Amino acid sequence: MPPENVHFRCTRCGRRGKAPAAAAGKSGRCGYCSTPMTVPDTVASPRPAAPPASSPPEGEWRADAPSPRRQQTRSRSRPSRAWEPAVGAILPPGERRPRRSPRAVAAIRFAERSAAAFSGGLMAGVVLLLIARAYLPESSSGGAPLARGEMAVSPDPDPPPVEWATAPGEAQTLGHATVEVTDVSVGRAKLKVIAFGGDQERETDEQYLIVRVRVSTASPARKVDYRSWGDVFGSAEARDDAGNEYDRGAFGFGATPVGRTVSGTAVREKPVEDVLFFDRPVDTARRIDLTLPGSGVRQPGSFHFRIERAAWENR
Repeated sequence: MPPENVHFRCTRCGRRGKAPAAAAGKSGRCGYCSTPMTVPDTVASPRPAAPPASSPPEGEWRADAPSPRRQQTRSRSRPSRAWEPAVGAILPPGERRPRRSPRAVAAIRFAERSAAAFSGGLMAGVVLLLIARAYLPESSSGGAPLARGEMAVSPDPDPPPVEWATAPGEAQTLGHATVEVTDVSVGRAKLKVIAFGGDQERETDEQYLIVRVRVSTASPARKVDYRSWGDVFGSAEARDDAGNEYDRGAFGFGATPVGRTVSGTAVREKPVEDVLFFDRPVDTARRIDLTLPGSGVRQPGSFHFRIERAAWENR
């Protein structure tokens, strides 16, 4: 008795299907992947291996039935792999390497180049370290002789001695800028205070060491640009013979000492005069050493003035 149904497998996806025996030789579509095919006259021989347990159920044959859009979309998607072949691995016959997106390919290339650059830099650093340890001396100070391949390092020369100018009275020159301390005294500072009704003058309750300086040019063809040593950005230093340092006077926002020149330009006929304020010296101080950096007149070095106690006690 001939069978009522014909069982066969799809030539594309391999799923089993069935159709009535009367449909033998007719055209139709696979119920799973919608591949056009012809119903065979005889039953197809089964595969030697059973399908996996996770395979989908058998599809039903539909003669010349159009497949839904959802099934078409699913059939076009690439089946997921349980494994990914390594880069450079030889694939078994019939296997194709999965295609990667351009972003994945770019990321892999960037990672490979970064790893190569890092390893190259690490090796270069190790080589430089070995060279440094082989040729640089461990110590450059006296005593033990240097080994072969080591270099001798000469010590820094001693700084030149500081030349102090007696103040007031003597002047010092750096480049074409000349600075002189014209007066030294101890007293209250006179301030010009900004107020709503107009500028007002008042005196401080504390007493300060008041130093007046004059900046001029030593060359008739050159000018001296001056920036005050007593403002917020100034760096004048005052120290007594015992090593005590005296801070510059700070009077707060809106208060400017009378006679202060924040900035100016000194020429041959018109020098610039300024006034500096420091904390009052202690009673045991015998002298004050005043250091004015040359940056205030755009010159290298510093101006050094020595002020004896008699200069501010007799005022």
